[in-house]
Amino acid sequence: MQRYLSIVLDYNCTISKTLLEDSKYELDKYISSKFNNSNDVRIFFKNKIEPFLKQNEAIITSIEEKNKKKYRGQIVILQVLENGEIQRIKVIYKDDLKRIKEYLKNQNFMRLFILENKRYFSPYVINKIKRNLSKTDYERMINEWHNQVKNTVNYFDICRHLIKYKDLKSLQQNNVPKFNFCDDFDEPEYLSDCDAYDNYEDLYKRNYDENIDTESLETEISNSKEKTLIKKINPDQLSFFD
Repeated sequence: MQRYLSIVLDYNCTISKTLLEDSKYELDKYISSKFNNSNDVRIFFKNKIEPFLKQNEAIITSIEEKNKKKYRGQIVILQVLENGEIQRIKVIYKDDLKRIKEYLKNQNFMRLFILENKRYFSPYVINKIKRNLSKTDYERMINEWHNQVKNTVNYFDICRHLIKYKDLKSLQQNNVPKFNFCDDFDEPEYLSDCDAYDNYEDLYKRNYDENIDTESLETEISNSKEKTLIKKINPDQLSFFD
């Protein structure tokens, strides 16, 4: 199924501009090997993004007036589901893969993740993580698992789930009232992706793809690409498939 690296302006992603299109795995692989973060995407696709923002100045102005901050849209991956719904998916960047490597070093955290998400792990890993392993033993086990899943089509979706799990655990520990899952807009004068909307929790949930087919954790990546015919589902939608 095709996915679309896009810049979107609204909550439901109906006002969007496609920056790059490819199959699920190939798109994630390309983005995570080329871009450190969303600002790199904005620079690389500047010639597509700036005309799109200019075209939708009225919408952007309305958001800025409401929030008293500048706004320049959100960089996300979009996918059209079989029922016609547009699903937004978190982009995985180089910086995110660095975060994953740090998470893997923490045996206590990974124990929680493994025991609550057994579908990603073999019985061997599940049984072994229940004990306090030595640093060497743990690192050998978790690195072996990581090297195996890196060669599957679902690797980046597992990364999304792991990042989401970590963020939620941090929120619970710190008792933070808002979801802060954005890597965009480090500059304080700009709206972050989540600041633009009121329903933080719902947007947070929608920004991750958890529809992982765990039976297809293949050890080899197919080079063939599935061609999918998709039509516009909303007559008012702007340049989603251009």
